[in-house]
Amino acid sequence: MIETELRRCVAAFHPGATGVTGAAKLSGGASQETWTFDIMHPDGNVGAILRRAPPGYGAAPGRAAGLDAEATLMQLAHDAGLPSPKVMRVLVPEDGLGRGFIMARVEGETIARKILRDEEYATARPMLARQLGRVIAGIHGLPQAKLPSCAA
Repeated sequence: MIETELRRCVAAFHPGATGVTGAAKLSGGASQETWTFDIMHPDGNVGAILRRAPPGYGAAPGRAAGLDAEATLMQLAHDAGLPSPKVMRVLVPEDGLGRGFIMARVEGETIARKILRDEEYATARPMLARQLGRVIAGIHGLPQAKLPSCAA
C-alpha cells in the first residue's frame, strides 16, 4: 500500500509528522502518477501531492526533462514568489517510491475547460491573460545559473 511508503518517507523530512491519510491517485499519464494525501501532524494536517514515476518507470529519453528537473524548476519559481507549490522533498531510492517529488498541495481548478466555460470562473477570465503574462515573465526571469540542465 502506498501509504506505508509515504509514511516512511514523510517521517524522514517532516519533523513531528504522525502519519499520512487520505492517499488517492489522481489522473495521470502512462508512466507517471500523481497522488494527493495529507501529512498528519499535531499542529494540523498538511496537504501534499506526490508526483512520481513508479519503480521501473521513467520519462522516455528526449521526451521530457524529468521529475528532478521539474522539482527544481518548481522550487525556483516558488522561491521567486511565483504561484508554484513548495517542493517538500525530492525522492531518494531509500524512500521506495520511485523517482519524483512531494510538494505542498495547492487547492484550485486545473481543468482548462472548466476555467474557460463555467460561470463560477467568469470574473476570473478577464484577468487571466495578464496574470499568466506576469507568471511567464517571472519564469523567464529565473536565474539561469540555477536552472537544471536539460538535454535537447
